[in-house]
Amino acid sequence: MRPPYQGGRGGSRGGAPRGGGRGGFRGGRGGFGGGSRDNFDGPPAEPTELGYYMHPCEDEMVCKVTLGKVPYFNAPVFLQNQTPIGSVEEVFGPINDIYFSIKMKEGNAPASYKAGEKIFIGSDKLLPLERFTNPPKAGPK
Repeated sequence: MRPPYQGGRGGSRGGAPRGGGRGGFRGGRGGFGGGSRDNFDGPPAEPTELGYYMHPCEDEMVCKVTLGKVPYFNAPVFLQNQTPIGSVEEVFGPINDIYFSIKMKEGNAPASYKAGEKIFIGSDKLLPLERFTNPPKAGPK
């Protein structure tokens, strides 16, 4: 009698793999997750003013971008004294009037900040507007 079929790409959930054992479904190719959302390397060496705080919305801060660049999602943001306050949760609004929300760090409340307070970000966590306004041209087919 033949053993049960173990899948066609190697790797299996049990027993010895048939056909090479190269990993199967996502096996041995790095991985997903593995870190906390609030994991960051501390304040940036050269902080860049991203925008200013406008108002709270539920447990988040709503801010307006004044820089002319778009922040990365989940990028850590800071006050002027480089105190971490949270990370970029959402980016929204038209391309010429960009807003973003900040998911606060544990223990911070949006109501404890004043409207107009400046928000800073690391310069390596910004994308140029051209990335969104000038789509890449399709190559020949």
